Amino acid sequence: MNRTRGFTLVEIMVVLAIVGAMAGMILPRMGSRNNKIKSTVRNLSVLGKQLQNNARLYNKTYRIAFSLPEDEEHYFLVESAEGPQIVENTEEEIERREELEEDKEEEEIVFNPDLKILKKPIVLPSPLYFEKIELSSGEITEGEAYVHFFPQGLVEEVAIHITDGEDLNWTVTYNTLVGKGHIISSHVSLKDIRGR
Repeated sequence: MNRTRGFTLVEIMVVLAIVGAMAGMILPRMGSRNNKIKSTVRNLSVLGKQLQNNARLYNKTYRIAFSLPEDEEHYFLVESAEGPQIVENTEEEIERREELEEDKEEEEIVFNPDLKILKKPIVLPSPLYFEKIELSSGEITEGEAYVHFFPQGLVEEVAIHITDGEDLNWTVTYNTLVGKGHIISSHVSLKDIRGR
């Protein structure tokens, strides 16, 4: 008589142990990546309130400098300049500054990295990137973009669009009066944010 032989209990347990060990190694890495993505977006949101407070406290103009290179990782860092600064973002501001400077010698605005706030630039974890930075003066999709925090307590109007090019889409914005950051889990234009 032929007997068909099945798997023994020991063999099944060995296979389950191997599968469990592999899952134990892979799942924490996936969870860690998702946590890093969420943490980076959350830190960008919280950074606004901190910069608004520091600008008022130390009489400095702070800015978040966003780097959107074409084929490299996107990142952001914090820069500061002493005292109130006139920022040329809208046509009216540019014209007003030109009128003021006709009578006096132009002073160069110097923004330097502020290592007290962020020790180093924060690189967006792969596969995230800045889709665009929407300011009142227009949209920036590559190169450099800046969001300013003034000593008077005001924050520049902005919608920061972060995506992975597929499922993940976030919009980070700051309250222009109190600097509090908001994370919206979809792509929302600056025009729509104003309407809320």
